[in-house]
Amino acid sequence: MKGLTASKLGIARACPAFVVYPHVDTPTQEADDGTERHAEQEAAIVRGDVPAAYVERWPGLTWRAEVAFAVDVRTGIGRELGVGTRRDYSAVTEHEIAGTADAVGIGPTSLVVVDKKSFDPSVPRADVNAQVHVAALALCSAHGRDSADVAIDHALRPLDVASLDVFDLEAFLGELRAIAARVQDARDVASAGTEPRVAPGPHCRWCPALHYCPATRALKAEIEHRADLVAQDRSPVGFLERDEDAADAYEFAERVRILLKRLDAALYARAKDKPIPLRDGRVFGPRLVDGKEKLDGDITYAVVRELHGQGIADAAVIRTATKARIKEALDFAGVPNKAAAEREIYKAVKDRGGSKKESTTRIEAHDPQKQLKESA
Repeated sequence: MKGLTASKLGIARACPAFVVYPHVDTPTQEADDGTERHAEQEAAIVRGDVPAAYVERWPGLTWRAEVAFAVDVRTGIGRELGVGTRRDYSAVTEHEIAGTADAVGIGPTSLVVVDKKSFDPSVPRADVNAQVHVAALALCSAHGRDSADVAIDHALRPLDVASLDVFDLEAFLGELRAIAARVQDARDVASAGTEPRVAPGPHCRWCPALHYCPATRALKAEIEHRADLVAQDRSPVGFLERDEDAADAYEFAERVRILLKRLDAALYARAKDKPIPLRDGRVFGPRLVDGKEKLDGDITYAVVRELHGQGIADAAVIRTATKARIKEALDFAGVPNKAAAEREIYKAVKDRGGSKKESTTRIEAHDPQKQLKESA
């Protein structure tokens, strides 16, 4: 299914017509940060350091990261395309939908698919998330399973899990075929020289066709019209007095916010490639900033044990050490002058080479001259 991948199924569900317009994948800070987090998790799973939440929920499974897959919409037959392929879907046939599962756990009779999400609160829950459902459908077929657990590992929420049995998978295959049919209908309409009907909504935030969408063109004209209304109105509520007008304006504002987020993404992409000189003397572009300090778990454990005993060390360090856990452990133990105790631990860890802080580059507005003076 050209133009349709697992990550775009949510958009296709709401607006199948998006496939007929040119696609522009604009990089964003959130996407770049997400890529970095995915790379870190992939490296951790490869070396056997599976997230504790996964191991506790599904003990005894073998875990892999970045598992690419494809499923034939006509037959429901799925297959694996490889591990760590960096979303290379060149081997996908015209009737297949491909995707990549962030983490996959497999046992003698069980299968788990986990998709890692960052801070977007609008991510659909696991029980309705098309991206993890299609992964489960493909991988169950590939590994001879008739059920799976799917999960969203969200930065803002606890692990969100749903169990899919054979009937759930069959029902989703039916929905997948319906989505594919609506996508093909949109293509047929476009081939006949008519613009297919689009359906604006929250999904526009991630739509790669937004720049070419007729709804975006209409929104630009509506912005000018509503800006005139606001400028002419001297009342705090004015033209929003009627409930219908107020609700309409609210929906309009939501669409404008989506457009602004996409504009921010375009500015980010431009600044990442070529910094933007701002009129106030600042520059919007890459800036090297200090990252979070990372503590070596073994060294930190030894330091805390020597200074405060094994009980606090066990509470402060579990696989990896964090400053937050050290604070919690000292607080729990009622250590006097906690701030001084923290400083003593951090200094000892650093002196033994158990602490490092890696700089990271962020795209933001900053004053290069001021930054030079501060670093001098």
